[in-house]
Amino acid sequence: TKTGDHDFAAFGQAVLHNRLNKDGDRLLYRCYHLRDCAWMEDENGEICAVFRKWKPGARSMKRLFGTKIHHSVEQLLTQNKPFEEVECMHMLVAADMWDGDAKGMPWVSIHYDVQHTHAMEEQPQWHKEYVIPRWFTIDGSQYSYSPATTAALPEARLIQAMTYTLLEAGEKTTNPPMVATIDAVRSDMAIYAGGTTWIDRDYDERMGDALRSMNIDSHGMPIGIEMQQDSRALIKE
Repeated sequence: TKTGDHDFAAFGQAVLHNRLNKDGDRLLYRCYHLRDCAWMEDENGEICAVFRKWKPGARSMKRLFGTKIHHSVEQLLTQNKPFEEVECMHMLVAADMWDGDAKGMPWVSIHYDVQHTHAMEEQPQWHKEYVIPRWFTIDGSQYSYSPATTAALPEARLIQAMTYTLLEAGEKTTNPPMVATIDAVRSDMAIYAGGTTWIDRDYDERMGDALRSMNIDSHGMPIGIEMQQDSRALIKE
């Protein structure tokens, strides 16, 4: 659910899945990546079918489905390739979308071996398994979006620009650009702590300093910091 909260805040939706394990003695509660999932709505706007891409290893498929797996997957086990992944899909559809006998149950769970075009399990059931909260949906689309992201992205880009400006201004304040008189400075400018810069002894400093820092006005930095804090507060709100 913590991962689902992040998906919901960032993308406006999350795919949570809860079902019993293969022994039926423990609840498995998961959050799947949105890139692997798709779903569709019925005439009432309710989700009536969920499709999820899945790549289990041959060993896991054998443990889950036993003799129902394709013979090519069995060969992977005999060839000592138990962890080789097989492209599969889990589909949960409304019973009237399935051509078998659902025995009065509203949902059908289908585990399908896409790589070998082989149905491993088709199981009618009462439980929907998938919970897909959606924040803000658009008419004509089964997918939603996050108003928080829509509002926060421009502010986040603005904060990045302000942070870059403040960093540059702070660097100029602590390590200002220098102005050097040609032929008067005899060495590299060592403006770090403890550094020494050599100047021609015959240079007449009545003509101005041979080496000086440019005048940097840092009075605007507090205003920039306040603007940055305001943007962060707006995103937080």
